[in-house]
Amino acid sequence: GDFNADQGSEFVKSMEAFTFVDTYTMTGDDGTFGGGFTRPAGPKIDFVLSTQCANIKSAQIIRQQVHGHWPSDHAMVFTQLEKTKLT
Repeated sequence: GDFNADQGSEFVKSMEAFTFVDTYTMTGDDGTFGGGFTRPAGPKIDFVLSTQCANIKSAQIIRQQVHGHWPSDHAMVFTQLEKTKLT
């Protein structure tokens, strides 16, 4: 989501306390805001969070213009999840 919160924020810490994982860490990529469209990237302030009820298949940062324009001031975070069985 577009939480506008950095990795060390109280929001992110509280989500991690509830065992949410940041799928973004799989990308090995930089930030998503402003300069996130080109390198060096701006800060990482966007997250796709998941619980252990899903298997993270892939995650990536999408930096593509649409009809010659950036669709947002944030680069998109895309994650493919697979539902797992609860035990």
